Amino acid sequence: LITAWGAVGASTRATIGQILGDPGLRGRLLDAMGEIQAVGRALGVPLTDDDLRYAMTVLEGAPAEGTTSMQRDLAGGRPSELDAQIGAVVRFGQELGVAVPYHAGVLRQLQEAGRPGRLAG
Repeated sequence: LITAWGAVGASTRATIGQILGDPGLRGRLLDAMGEIQAVGRALGVPLTDDDLRYAMTVLEGAPAEGTTSMQRDLAGGRPSELDAQIGAVVRFGQELGVAVPYHAGVLRQLQEAGRPGRLAG
């Protein structure tokens, strides 16, 4: 939940309300959650579609203006959980042979943006 939300929020600078209210961003969130589910399953974690639906229910109950700490830290030029969250999904995906194109693209985008706080527009 938090890594997928952080990936979409940090790469687009969108709040959870904006993400859930925009079909394209909502689709990105679902894609990100699906990649994490696939990595988890490859690691033996039995993440089900019910788990994803529950995560969406939790996000739908969040304040519309909500953002993740990673998103706020990157925007503020502070150290963030980028490597520990999105980077971990990418590393596990590579190690396990699980495709994680959304997370890999977001990680690349945020790293290429330069120092934290300089998000690619």
